[in-house]
Amino acid sequence: MTGDSTPGIQSALGDAGACPEITHKTKVWKLGHPTQRAKAALEELVTAAAVKEVTGLKAVLPVTDYRELLAELQSAISAGAYRTWGDGWKRVIGGTDGSVMFLLSLLRERQPEATIEDAWGLATDKGDEIGLAMIRVVPGFFALLVEAYPVPLPPEKKVELVAQATEMMVGKFNVAA
Repeated sequence: MTGDSTPGIQSALGDAGACPEITHKTKVWKLGHPTQRAKAALEELVTAAAVKEVTGLKAVLPVTDYRELLAELQSAISAGAYRTWGDGWKRVIGGTDGSVMFLLSLLRERQPEATIEDAWGLATDKGDEIGLAMIRVVPGFFALLVEAYPVPLPPEKKVELVAQATEMMVGKFNVAA
């Protein structure tokens, strides 16, 4: 099927426009748009995952090893490693929970009470619908994200990063974007 790939009114309106709705277990979930607030929420989710990973080791590591890991994490957070495109951000986003954290950041645009468990439930039970909804709310978003990369990139690297981000965030929901 072919069609007009020109951005439509939904893309033009962004967060001011309508949101795709997905019903799951008697609740209607609205998938928000990737606003700066959603980006900040994603960075916080990523940082919280890193904190949880390290603090979860407290009971199993010797005190000196745990304190060393905690100090390394504090330094990494202070240095911006968990901000968009930072090394910590890329590690967490590239992991098992990355696409679900992205989904959660978009869900929280309309349902601030949404949890990671809610996002996993939607991703697991409604993956096709989530993927199709993401195509409607994130067109062009990854290209904009790549434009904000911390160092200048050649055009072919930008294309590669957009493809990687699309696969990482949308492709995991069983839909080719």
